[in-house]
Amino acid sequence: MHKTKCKQDIKDYQHYLSALDQLKMSIQTHYAHLPSALTFTIHHHAKQLLNTLWEAQTPEEKSRMRATSNTLYDGCA
Repeated sequence: MHKTKCKQDIKDYQHYLSALDQLKMSIQTHYAHLPSALTFTIHHHAKQLLNTLWEAQTPEEKSRMRATSNTLYDGCA
């Protein structure tokens, strides 16, 4: 059971990384006037939030981080 959950967690993490790469491409496409440094900064910050969520120990921490990341990135794509 634990091994299955770990595999699913890793799969979810990979899915999130892929979604972040899609977010970066979407920002570059829809906001081409933005400097690339800004696009990469947004992408980097999103990855940091993901890593913080991944390393969170309690369900409360994970929920708080999910709510923060959803609020920050809703409507960016």
